[in-house]
Amino acid sequence: MHRMSRVLAVVVLILAGSLTTASPALAAGAQHIQNVPTGACVDQHFNAAGAATITVYAWSSCHNEGNQNWAWEGVGNGWYRVVNNRWDPATGLRWCLSAPEGAADPNRVYAEYCRADLPAKQKWKPLVVTPPGAAQRIVIENARRPDVLCMGQHAIETTKVYVAPCVPHGNTARFRWTRW
Repeated sequence: MHRMSRVLAVVVLILAGSLTTASPALAAGAQHIQNVPTGACVDQHFNAAGAATITVYAWSSCHNEGNQNWAWEGVGNGWYRVVNNRWDPATGLRWCLSAPEGAADPNRVYAEYCRADLPAKQKWKPLVVTPPGAAQRIVIENARRPDVLCMGQHAIETTKVYVAPCVPHGNTARFRWTRW
């Protein structure tokens, strides 16, 4: 009985430790966002020390480390805040996909702290573009205006995730995504 208590205590400690690295997004059904033609997954980069960076990649190999898992939190009218499954352990703040206008590369998709005021750059809308009976494919629109921008994977800088006008790009393969 004493040995069983020790084993149970170890299991509880392991589970408690794992809860400190996962985000609340896990409870919301976090998913991979995968580019259809390339198979690359949207990945927020965490450095070798485990610290979050603002860099978002289209990573050629999908994995389950948490930084490729994103929760779609509904914010109304078909728009979502897309939250990374890992958060900043130093601050406890969550990371959201963002398409900031004033960045060094204004069309690149970054990860930024999720903001309570929910700016347009952190609002996304999945638009289903799948023919009936096929696996779901989506185009992901960003709420930044005046342009209607959609998320794509760059053809030359293949790890770059960026936004560009949905027309005509929304009809090209690198702007097609799936969630799983």
